[in-house]
Amino acid sequence: MRYPPHPQRTLRELIHILSPCEQVSLEKAELFAALTEYEKDINLLESLYNDNKELLDQNNLDTDLKEFAEYAWSCLPFADEVDASQTHKRPRRMAELDPSEPGQEEAAGS
Repeated sequence: MRYPPHPQRTLRELIHILSPCEQVSLEKAELFAALTEYEKDINLLESLYNDNKELLDQNNLDTDLKEFAEYAWSCLPFADEVDASQTHKRPRRMAELDPSEPGQEEAAGS
């Protein structure tokens, strides 16, 4: 007849078997927490990128519009005559596009 193992021995064997499982579950919880934090960081970076990309696109559009307006103004056949008669004042549309020179709008409009 075979007797069952002593309860203390059974408990030790059970702990020995389950110990790696507990370690794996702890590591899994740590990895999950790290992945959650990583996902938050990625979302923040994506949001910052999108916001800055919109600003960059708007800035590029403003720059392109200014360059196009200057090019178009220079292509007009009477542009030289108008520039001379305005005593080097920029036209109203150009002044509105260029915020770096405040006060030009009033001078060009009068």
